[in-house]
Amino acid sequence: MRKNKLQLNKHGLLIIISFLIFITFITGHTKSLKWQCSAVVYIENETVVAEDRYGNIINQEKAGKVDADIIQSAIDLAAPAGHLIITKGTYRLSKSLLVHSNIKITGEGRATIFVPPVDDFAVKIEKRDEYIFPRPYHSEAGNPMYGLIVRDITIDGARDNLPHSGKGLYCKVFWSSSFENIWIQNTGLGIHVDNTRESVFSKIYLINNGDEKKKEPGIRVDGNNNLHFRSLYIIYPNYIGMEIKSKLVFISQAMFHGWLEPHNKPAKYPLIQVKDLNDFKEGEGRFKSDVVIENSRITVGGEGSCAVNIINSPVTLRQCVATAGVGNTVVRVSDNARVNITDNSFYSFLPLPSGQYVLYAEDSEVIFKNNVVSCHNLQLCLKAARNSIIADNRFDAVSENSNIYIGDNNNQGSRCIQVTGNIFRQEKLENAVKVSTLSDKNIDIYNNQLWSE
Repeated sequence: MRKNKLQLNKHGLLIIISFLIFITFITGHTKSLKWQCSAVVYIENETVVAEDRYGNIINQEKAGKVDADIIQSAIDLAAPAGHLIITKGTYRLSKSLLVHSNIKITGEGRATIFVPPVDDFAVKIEKRDEYIFPRPYHSEAGNPMYGLIVRDITIDGARDNLPHSGKGLYCKVFWSSSFENIWIQNTGLGIHVDNTRESVFSKIYLINNGDEKKKEPGIRVDGNNNLHFRSLYIIYPNYIGMEIKSKLVFISQAMFHGWLEPHNKPAKYPLIQVKDLNDFKEGEGRFKSDVVIENSRITVGGEGSCAVNIINSPVTLRQCVATAGVGNTVVRVSDNARVNITDNSFYSFLPLPSGQYVLYAEDSEVIFKNNVVSCHNLQLCLKAARNSIIADNRFDAVSENSNIYIGDNNNQGSRCIQVTGNIFRQEKLENAVKVSTLSDKNIDIYNNQLWSE
């Protein structure tokens, strides 16, 4: 019996020792992990340092010397789908950071600042010839990058002797990715989205971006589809605020705001320009390329300009608050465009020529419904328009001109136009709508009313 007890005690002791060894191993292994991510970049004692997850230094150098190389080594280490954290500090880049795989990059918001190269982007996102986690079922598309996440960073082009330089973020050929909480300021082109699909840009803040001489807008969206911009702020652009040449772009809860004196005068360019979407895929773009702008504020356009310029494209504008500022037109439409403008509030506080037109549409199709047009002037002008409906609007703007003018382009009159259910602030109802002599085909004006106090 005693022998058996000794054997049991020895067996139990072995189990306890094995358990302790296991715990020691696990504890020691856990302690060896310094960071809960693939790599970290930080600045300490005026040195930029890149470490792996175990705290091993993979690259370091004096701050401001080769910051781009230090960060690039961490980007490469995080591939093909790891997480890189870049802590607070100002990183001065002599060349672009190249993001080439499905990684996640996180900064500390306004505290993580990239100063871009003088003539190039701070960050370029583009696949290169190496292994990545491919997007399922897209081998025919060349297995594009997807699942990329960039968030909580700042790009600022202000330098000691150069208050406005460089470019922001370049995004090329990827799918299903997310960008959030990004501040881009004092640069030329802020964001260029190039042939990218099914991705979301949210809480993006641009201020003092764009370059008139180089024809660089704040944001350029070119050759893409199925992009969502949520809580987008483009403030004080120096050229076009947002230039769109892409189908199926959805913009919501955004703000577009031109310069205010005494800081500067607003640029004499549109805050938003959408161009040539009808040309996608041999004309099918007219039916499936809609750009939707909703629940947004659009204000302070430049002298003689329009706030929104739509050329040869289908666009929906709804539930927005918009004014031309010192511009003469809120929405300008031309060249076979098709627009649906509904449930908006338009206003102008300035005398002519500011705020002359709430909508100027030529050679296009228009639906203008359930809008409120307030304060001064803001005529709705159709020239050689067709297949259009102007209905159920409140024209609360005081003006010596007609609220609606249905006209021609000196050659072709407007045709197939319906004006109904509107309320006008005029002394006489016949003063509210004027029709040119060339516009004589299927122009129906009925069931409109005068304003009542």
